[in-house]
Amino acid sequence: YIPFDWKKDFSAEHLKNMSYHCLIMSDDYIRSHFSDIKKYENAVEKRLCDDFTAENAVRDNAEFFKGVQQYNLPYILIDKKYEIDI
Repeated sequence: YIPFDWKKDFSAEHLKNMSYHCLIMSDDYIRSHFSDIKKYENAVEKRLCDDFTAENAVRDNAEFFKGVQQYNLPYILIDKKYEIDI
């Protein structure tokens, strides 16, 4: 996971070539697509524990949403379909 204050660790020159987009899922999306989310939960990194539930995903997602709002970061809301076009 990328910290919300990630920009502080890079020079202005490096930042010219970087962008940040946080993927935020609606509660309904998480609940209705949880089997797919669970199927790909280890696509980027292996989770160390197996307590990944829809309730945990909803809670964690809400925390990420608070963070992007607090730091005024761009995000993409996934609600009906998972279609990302950056």
